[in-house]
Amino acid sequence: MLFLVDFVDREEIQYDLTTAVSMRFREVYHIPEWDCRSVTCLYDVCNKYNLTLEEVVIIPERDGWLYSGKESIVCAGLVVNVLRAGGVFDGVEINANEFAPKDVYELNIYDSVWTDRPDVCWNATRSKEYCQVFGRYYMDLPWFNSARIVSHMAERCGGQPPDWKRYPEDC
Repeated sequence: MLFLVDFVDREEIQYDLTTAVSMRFREVYHIPEWDCRSVTCLYDVCNKYNLTLEEVVIIPERDGWLYSGKESIVCAGLVVNVLRAGGVFDGVEINANEFAPKDVYELNIYDSVWTDRPDVCWNATRSKEYCQVFGRYYMDLPWFNSARIVSHMAERCGGQPPDWKRYPEDC
């Protein structure tokens, strides 16, 4: 059986997908290391262990997983790690690697009063909730400062298109 992803020119995409799924096989399902280089191989392993690729792919990325001996982190994960180091998430289990930029700006951690903001922010004609100090284009940040922090929040909160409103509502 052939899959469309097997025909993608970019070796990095194939490598990233097979590496990420193999990590989940090892770390979550404790399946011995597999050397899959194709999506077809991933499906074969899933079938052997009565799993679906879809359920394996959606397993949250865990902080501390090492790829090629290094931790992989993106911008939002870096910000969440800094916030965690600063004590913002004390007592709450947060998996930084599962946060997207939208998740970070939605966190209910920002000073909504902010009386010492720069003059450019007071003169802004747009939102008074946050300030974009520079840049040619203005960013709209729907639901800024609105998400209550809960353990494992970015791992279990979905979003429904087209506006990506969070669900379930207690997220």
